[in-house]
Amino acid sequence: MRMTAWALALMLAQAVCAQENLVANPGFELVGDDGALLSWTPTSRYVEGQAGPVSDVVHSGLRSAMVRADRYQPPADAAGTGGIGLQSAWFDAPPPNTTLE
Repeated sequence: MRMTAWALALMLAQAVCAQENLVANPGFELVGDDGALLSWTPTSRYVEGQAGPVSDVVHSGLRSAMVRADRYQPPADAAGTGGIGLQSAWFDAPPPNTTLE
């Protein structure tokens, strides 16, 4: 009986830890026919550069994301700052009182 309780507790802990990732393509592994990252959009404001997948520098898997700013040139009347990055696709917010890890 004691072993059954421990086995049940272990299964429940594994189920809680195996939460689905809210961000699509979190490891930057999936690319489209055009080579762009699926579910990610490159963004930039006042910056010339590049943001997208690379395969020569990875932690694990086949790809990683690279963001490179070559030149920052805001117009003279620019309001705010600029930058370059990758924006994930929108996802539904989790229910209230949910703990995200």
